[in-house]
Amino acid sequence: MTIRRTPEAHVAAYCGRRERRRDLRQRRVIPGLIDGHIHAVRAGACWDRELHWTGMPDVAAALDSIRAAAGSCQPGEWIRAVGGWHPSQFTEGRSPTRGELDDACPDHPVYLQALYQHAVLNSAAQLTIRLRLFLSAVDPGREYEQLDGWLRHGQTRFGDGMPRFR
Repeated sequence: MTIRRTPEAHVAAYCGRRERRRDLRQRRVIPGLIDGHIHAVRAGACWDRELHWTGMPDVAAALDSIRAAAGSCQPGEWIRAVGGWHPSQFTEGRSPTRGELDDACPDHPVYLQALYQHAVLNSAAQLTIRLRLFLSAVDPGREYEQLDGWLRHGQTRFGDGMPRFR
């Protein structure tokens, strides 16, 4: 599709023989965009080392899958469920908590990303990435508070600038 606001003679140079021309009569056009893409590089490189929670019924089953993954991981290896799940799919209607992750898997860093809304990290993960140092370097003027063992930021979605870490 070619969209130009220019004299007809200039537009003709950009149009192929099979392209249809429409006179928009000074109206605005917003083309429909389809973002059809895959995450072949990231997902392909680690597909068999990530948890896939599509259809996971509840938090208990999710925690069991983390325990099982921990049994086959190398020391210090990350356990991840990146996208493909949402807290609303669980009967509890919530994500696993940091405390539950710590109980299920204290010796491996665990990173859970619910779609693109929020991420949950266990204590081992927060220590591994030195989360407080990272956040203070990224946004030094922002205040972060500790509530019930969860490091929280005032924002609630990735689109607001900073993710919410639990």
